[in-house]
Amino acid sequence: MNGKRKIILIIRGGYMLTFFPVIQDDELLYSVYTRYHERSLNKNENKTIDELHLTEMNPFLPKNIQYLIDELKYFDAPDIEYFLNFHSMCNYISNFISPNISGGLSLYLTKGTGKAEAYVVDKIFSENKYLKYCPVCTQKDFKTLGESFWRLSHQLPTLFICLEHKIPLDRIDIPNHKIGFKTIAMNELNEVSFEPLTKKTMFYVKLFAKQSFYLNRVKLNLYNSIQSQDFYRLFVEKGFVIGSEIDVKKLKKEIVEFYGIEFLELSGYNTALFREISERPLFFSNIMTPIETLVLINFFFNSLSGMLIYNKRTPKREIASSLLVELLV
Repeated sequence: MNGKRKIILIIRGGYMLTFFPVIQDDELLYSVYTRYHERSLNKNENKTIDELHLTEMNPFLPKNIQYLIDELKYFDAPDIEYFLNFHSMCNYISNFISPNISGGLSLYLTKGTGKAEAYVVDKIFSENKYLKYCPVCTQKDFKTLGESFWRLSHQLPTLFICLEHKIPLDRIDIPNHKIGFKTIAMNELNEVSFEPLTKKTMFYVKLFAKQSFYLNRVKLNLYNSIQSQDFYRLFVEKGFVIGSEIDVKKLKKEIVEFYGIEFLELSGYNTALFREISERPLFFSNIMTPIETLVLINFFFNSLSGMLIYNKRTPKREIASSLLVELLV
């Protein structure tokens, strides 16, 4: 979107488009809306919400994107796939929910219809009631752009540091996932001060970041690829099952040793999952967020590709299958 197109917009476009900002690379669509709101000089956020044909603002689930595309037609705006792939978390989220819900999510984001929001917020963002940002990136934005914007990649639930500056991301709380048009002001920036991460933690945050970027570009359908029953077979094969009960203490000890306390605390890994594994060995994945899912996948397979290779080439072990049948009965 160059300057010439902006001039055309002022001449031919409507009131809303006159103030619409140039979209930045890796910018969360919610961020685009917040910058528009500030430029519009609307005193009431509800007026801006009405202009964007929204009902409310959820930073992670920008609904009714097609309306925005229709309004941006004089910009030669990209199609809906562009916004879904590069300015929303549609692909990332779709990897952790059932295909049926994923179809509803796409409709919700595109047309603003359906009821995918409540389910997705609970499944994907139940522990993530905040927006994340890198203070160094934000300071740079003020110097180069005169304003800040929210980066899409920073909001991915399984990304914990700024890879460019190698520092943990700061957070701004958003209770109940509802927030107005919030941007970061210069006076809100904290001084960059943090304890250096260990080499082990840095290894895993980089690994999870790489996987997060990948999951936001492709759909691996992790929801169907790895469920509680599949993890149970792994528990058996790796020696975590005694009789028909899972040795949760051993499992927890080895996961902590594998990742280290620092990484698990930084990631927000929910240790209550161990109790769920013990009490509901075939249904514990129902409460798992992407963080717990990737922690278990990397613990057992070392990578996403390792899991895909295992699922494709490795037959199910008879002992695991027989114990699974016992539990199902």
